[in-house]
Amino acid sequence: MFCTKCGNQIPDGSAVCPICGAQFAAPQAAPVAPQAAPQPAPAAPQYAPVQPAAAPKNEKVQIAYIGIGNRGQQNIDEFAKTNMVDVVALCDVDLKGK
Repeated sequence: MFCTKCGNQIPDGSAVCPICGAQFAAPQAAPVAPQAAPQPAPAAPQYAPVQPAAAPKNEKVQIAYIGIGNRGQQNIDEFAKTNMVDVVALCDVDLKGK
């Protein structure tokens, strides 16, 4: 807060300037505006769950491998054990790789 007469800084809420002796009216608290009650957030729209289209029960998953290498061969072997996958394509630039 600053004195309106001499311009020196004075403590907030002072009634008298300690430098020039000017008197001030007691500071009044700013009126507090009433706050409206918080409104509830609008409800999120409800959507019905979508069921994926069912594949025929006897159909296997078709899979293609790119960059087989050693780990790829292990994956092929593990999928073959499930009898749920048909390997339809293989691709690797190093045909002699293990």
